[in-house]
Amino acid sequence: MASANSTASPLQQEVHTLYADHHGWLFGWLRKKLGCAHHAADLAHDTFVRILTAQDKSDELAA
Repeated sequence: MASANSTASPLQQEVHTLYADHHGWLFGWLRKKLGCAHHAADLAHDTFVRILTAQDKSDELAA
């Protein structure tokens, strides 16, 4: 059985790497600042969504 990363597109692999490399420290920092793991998880998620959305918009502007 093939792993998920072996069938993922290059973009999906980049997103996975970005998330894997940065989610842990971002969530930990937010949890410490906010004092709430649930709010920290929400903000960490929102941060990655904004990053991905910003990339999509910059690709459209370049085209």
